Amino acid sequence: MILRNASVRLLRQLIRNIRCELIKVQSELYVLHQECSAVLSVSDFDLCDRVTHGQAERIADLRCAVHNKKLLKLSTHQKNNKTVSYIGLIDVQADKVQSLKKVDSSDVAINLSGEKLDYATVSILAKGLNFALTPRRVPYESIIGSVEEAINRIKIPYNDAESLRQDVANILRKTKLPKSNVTAEERYALKCIRENENILVLKADKGNATVVMNTSDYDSKICVLLSDTSLYKRVSYNPTSRVARRTRALIQEHRDIFTEEEYNSLYRAKHIQPPKLYGLPKIHKKNAPLRPIVSQINSPTYDLAKHVAKILQPLVGKSSSFVKNSHHFTDMLKSTKLEPTEIMVSFDVESLFTNIPVNECMEVVKDRLLEKDLPSQYSVLLKHCLDAGYFLYQGEYYLQIDGVAKGSSVAPLVANIWMEHIETKIPALRPLEISLWKRYVDDVFCIFNGTQQQADEYLKYLNFIHSKTKFTMELEKDRSLAFLDILVMVRSDGSVTHTVYRKPTHTDRYLHASSHHHPRHLQSVVTTLTNRAQDLCAPEFVEQELSHVQEVLKKNGYIKSRRQNKRVTKAKKPEVNVAYMTYLRGITDKIGTALNKYSIKTVYYPPSKVTNNLRSPKDKLPYEAPAPTAGTHLSRRVTTLLQKK
Repeated sequence: MILRNASVRLLRQLIRNIRCELIKVQSELYVLHQECSAVLSVSDFDLCDRVTHGQAERIADLRCAVHNKKLLKLSTHQKNNKTVSYIGLIDVQADKVQSLKKVDSSDVAINLSGEKLDYATVSILAKGLNFALTPRRVPYESIIGSVEEAINRIKIPYNDAESLRQDVANILRKTKLPKSNVTAEERYALKCIRENENILVLKADKGNATVVMNTSDYDSKICVLLSDTSLYKRVSYNPTSRVARRTRALIQEHRDIFTEEEYNSLYRAKHIQPPKLYGLPKIHKKNAPLRPIVSQINSPTYDLAKHVAKILQPLVGKSSSFVKNSHHFTDMLKSTKLEPTEIMVSFDVESLFTNIPVNECMEVVKDRLLEKDLPSQYSVLLKHCLDAGYFLYQGEYYLQIDGVAKGSSVAPLVANIWMEHIETKIPALRPLEISLWKRYVDDVFCIFNGTQQQADEYLKYLNFIHSKTKFTMELEKDRSLAFLDILVMVRSDGSVTHTVYRKPTHTDRYLHASSHHHPRHLQSVVTTLTNRAQDLCAPEFVEQELSHVQEVLKKNGYIKSRRQNKRVTKAKKPEVNVAYMTYLRGITDKIGTALNKYSIKTVYYPPSKVTNNLRSPKDKLPYEAPAPTAGTHLSRRVTTLLQKK
């Protein structure tokens, strides 16, 4: 007790001494201000004052964050060295990851690393990688560029353009940043995570959870994937240039199948970079293996693959088994009724994309092109998009020898074509045992006439069709079976009912209401969940699902409104001129109102997200920015106005 009282008195004396020092420093600062104001002009003094004040605030924020972090560490150590359990975090070791059933649905961040995460780190990661941070400065250049681009593209008359520039300049001159939606400690935590090269923060493959992994564990799991020499081959050269030349040569060679606009868009020179490999952890499986994804953005075949996928889309979706989406599947179930001897079974193809035999699949594509009377040249372009598969990982280049990379625009198309080809062989094997067969890409819902043992035998027949297409099977349990995000249940009379299904790893985390997104984006979360409940639930389950939606929205920061239980139907609006702009509450929404006067719709995209402030698992490449252009009318006007501010 004596020691405690002495410590308190010493602390109070230290606080008094620091306050005296602050008063002394403030007096000296006042004298310096007086001297500077006497020497400098008014404009120079104001500029100097703003710069020094801003620098002082930044230093104060940083010091405050450091001290708060120390305080949190001290608080943690005082809990008898027990692990602090924070809301939204499971702290487990990678070798102790068990089954998905042990992961609670309320957990939104999973720590598979050896690092201990403090409260601020857990708090910012629990918000989600898509959470948008309030900007700490107004992006004048971005806003000005968006307005000028819209003026030039839409060709607004000169007088109207000048009036619009004046309106925008007035708005920018009166700008005031909105209040931050994260604390200084959380911003500092993001910085610490980014600088810590021993860990990576990733999105889970399913469930919208955030996963923290050791960088060494991530690299070793990627290396295990790349060790499969039947799929990948390491090369000592960069294939980007040769793939780009071949792509442009094919576009020029088959110019007659493109419109003039399509040709100009595909053939024009553009900035390209190699595809990049990264992995998403499958937290629902033991030891959390990675699902390989190849980011094709700005790759040599990126634009061509998107065009080919769009043109060849009519080749798929015409079979009786095709399922477009979950809503389409529920419509199919309306007239379904099971006999007492029938059971529900689901089949899934193991690693479908990487196991598609490209050469065999291309023969199927050629036949389909003839049936649909489409130009045969598209088979050549599709073959090139598939054969040109390669990627970069840790500075090394790898060729994809066979299969299709998940991430390519043509991947879903090719997967559907191959599965429809496989389905043509199924009736020839055992035609009498299937009363219903519905497929969404590689997931199949089936009503099987027989016992579990007979279903096992049927699985063997399916796996006999092709050596690279192997199925797995799941049987109904208690007369219910999950398919996609729907739980299908059989009533006592054999009729079928259904409701929304959530996997055990589902976190119920959606875009938080405090995220710095445009209100329309936030409202879309409410609309999507409400419409989903109305579309995917049978009438007897709608109210139950809507109650769950209300709880989830409240958990994610949304305030209940009368519209949340009602289905929202979007009316199709005529196409209008569009301007794209970063959303900044109270600033760019006012500019959007000004643009609307000239029949220009503003499409907002969020500012920096949590994921943008973290190290990416993808390889970084140097990017050469385009040469700067001369200043625009608006930029010169705003510069002048800001100098007067």
